[in-house]
Amino acid sequence: MNIRIKVPGKLIVIGEYAVLEGANALVAAVDRYVIVSVTPSVKANFCQITSNLDSMAFEFRLTNRGKIQPITVLDRNRIKSLKFAITAIEHICYRISNADFSLSSFQMHIDTAQFYTTENKNKFGLGSSAALTVGIIGALVKYYAAEAHIFKDKLDLFRFAIKIHSHAQGNRGSGIDVAASIFGGVSVYNIGLIEGINSCPQQQAGKTLADLYMMSIWTGVSISTRQMLSKIEDFKREDYSEYKETMGALKSLSDKACIAYMNNDKRNFLKTIADYYTVLKKFSQKSKISIISDVHQKIAGLIHEAGGVYKPSGAGGGDFGLAFFEENDAKIRAENLLRKNNYKSIPLKIEPNGVTTINELHF
Repeated sequence: MNIRIKVPGKLIVIGEYAVLEGANALVAAVDRYVIVSVTPSVKANFCQITSNLDSMAFEFRLTNRGKIQPITVLDRNRIKSLKFAITAIEHICYRISNADFSLSSFQMHIDTAQFYTTENKNKFGLGSSAALTVGIIGALVKYYAAEAHIFKDKLDLFRFAIKIHSHAQGNRGSGIDVAASIFGGVSVYNIGLIEGINSCPQQQAGKTLADLYMMSIWTGVSISTRQMLSKIEDFKREDYSEYKETMGALKSLSDKACIAYMNNDKRNFLKTIADYYTVLKKFSQKSKISIISDVHQKIAGLIHEAGGVYKPSGAGGGDFGLAFFEENDAKIRAENLLRKNNYKSIPLKIEPNGVTTINELHF
């Protein structure tokens, strides 16, 4: 059996940081994909991972309980680059073996090219590790024909995938990027989904607000979400009262934005986006954490000059920002201003579907 899976990335529309404190957040799956392909191994007791990012294959044996036994000697950088793949493979193979399926050897190819710039291979910050984790889980349960026995539905898949992804990144994160990769579309996400407090996220698949123009802007700077979260955690310990006040304000704004979006209330949605940026900027200054970095401030100024509102998407510091406009003319003015200042507007469309099988060929 040959299996090929594609999994979309994500942009956080609103709710960064506050989602960790129980806020409703708005996330969009976007049309950048991790592609995971699984085919039978050319050798009986031999597995292999290849990647578009690495010319050298990782070869290993797989025990009957799903444990990876490396054949290829890995240095520290290779171990780091394969961390999410190895974690996902071992956990899903262990679960498959517990369901009494035999673990035959396989070859896996991982393609994450769409999550990197073509010029210098900087990572965009569109949730590649979450998409990769979901892709590997989805591809292997299909490869072993175990999907119907392992997961009842997408919610079951989500709760499994978030545990694996969280484990691989040091038990940090809200799970919002995993949710986008699995459910697709535009979702109101809440961290209660992980523990079963909430059912599937409320969605508007493929929809943006009527007559609202959105622009995704690449800052040219790649930022580690994990490092930003670590700085926030340090500040939380140092000045809890300031942290609590800020997160309370962000939570209130994010909740309002989700309601406005789902009710097609353009005016209140744009106001909360602008207010969210203002609160993040004040917190950035007080905490000395560069969430609203110089590059974000520069882009925000250009967007405001053109007649739009702007905020970072994700942890801030760099990666993507999002701009919203009521009129297409304002969007065109912004694109011209950005171009003159050497910033890139990168067209990203909302992907209505989550993890999807591209093909499933039987021999």
